[in-house]
Amino acid sequence: MSFGEWTKEISEFIWGAPMILVLLGGGLILGGSIRFYYIIHIKYIFKSTIGTLFKRTKHDHTKGEVTPFGAFSSALAGTVGANNLIGVPLAIHYGGPGALFWMWIVALVGMATILVEIILGQRYREQTPQKEFVGGPAFYMSRGLKWRFGALFFAIGLIVQLGLSTMVQAKTIADRVGNSFQISSTVAGAAMVIIVAILVFGGIKRIAGVMKFLIPIIVFGYVVLTVFVIGSHYTSLLSTFQLIISEAFQPTAAVGSFAGASIWVTARWGLARGLYSSEAGMGTAPIAHAAAANHSPLKQANWGIIAVVIDTLLICSLTGLAVVITNTWTEVEEAEQMLINAFQTLMSSQVSEYLLTVLLIVFVLPTVTMLIYYAEKQADFLFKHHHPIIVRSLYLTLLFIGVFCSASMLWNMMDIVLAFVVIPNMYALIKLRKEATAEIKQFIYDKKRM
Repeated sequence: MSFGEWTKEISEFIWGAPMILVLLGGGLILGGSIRFYYIIHIKYIFKSTIGTLFKRTKHDHTKGEVTPFGAFSSALAGTVGANNLIGVPLAIHYGGPGALFWMWIVALVGMATILVEIILGQRYREQTPQKEFVGGPAFYMSRGLKWRFGALFFAIGLIVQLGLSTMVQAKTIADRVGNSFQISSTVAGAAMVIIVAILVFGGIKRIAGVMKFLIPIIVFGYVVLTVFVIGSHYTSLLSTFQLIISEAFQPTAAVGSFAGASIWVTARWGLARGLYSSEAGMGTAPIAHAAAANHSPLKQANWGIIAVVIDTLLICSLTGLAVVITNTWTEVEEAEQMLINAFQTLMSSQVSEYLLTVLLIVFVLPTVTMLIYYAEKQADFLFKHHHPIIVRSLYLTLLFIGVFCSASMLWNMMDIVLAFVVIPNMYALIKLRKEATAEIKQFIYDKKRM
């Protein structure tokens, strides 16, 4: 058995029953503990986040480096990447349309996970000698649980996973640019390294400053495009939803180029893509939000709910619906080509191909920037006096190497390592969930007094 086949088998096993139990079971425990606050108080969540965008608000920067929206934009940039454009069609290719249903489920359940993560990330964050705020699972494991081994295990595991993720993003871009513009992988990799280096060497303030303007434009443009694609097939919208729901609970039969899938395979791919898009339980969201200048951990956590809504329930859903409603999932095997064919319902094949390439570039580059930032924060935990330039240089090197690797092997290895990151984090969240519950109870008490 080759190394690639070995990683594939392990990945398929882990992302079957084991991760279903961890993600959905753990998410439901957390949701019940916080009394599904994010559903009951959804109106307040939108009002305290999106509703504040056009209000002038002073932020105490002794409590954080960037604004709450800046931290939100940075966190969102870390999730809006290749997974949204390529990962979702890939899940449909292997698991069928029903994978979208499981992606939605893990996103809804995962909102509780995100909420608890960010609250704990804010409560246990620290300030470095350079006046930078750092936080995340490694910090609430070591300070909240006094679980030093778990914190070290998580930090090292996340550093490895982020390295693999960086390589996946690089490979996706290099292949796409090469196909569209006949540019060599070497040139594409070098260009990515230069652009990302300009951002990461500016620190979180520069990253947040760029992302808070760039991300809304990217999201709005992509939403408009996919809505037009779906709208051009609006008569099939109801039957598309019926297909997605029915295929989530029964084996998907082979059709066209689709080879068929069992219920477990369908759930596995939907759960994996849902986790990658929302990052619920992965522990990266609280790292970005730890830098926010916000007096209330709960109010900052509300931005995490909005991120899941935008990234998974909006962007990923629109990608999946565009692929399913146009039937391109039955026509071709390549994930990229599915989306290109969907775009062709509105434009020529050449324009569709160029458009996907541009979209991937503007989606992936911000993601890679944040992946490197997350890795740097893990180094802050592991090595109190490390030099950021070492981490940044290492990941920029991995970014370049990734363009020459096997995409399928990188995806499988990333899935395997991610499981060993999620499990200790979910354990810590469940053990510390009463602290998040206390934040929410205080909010409800204050609200009743108003």
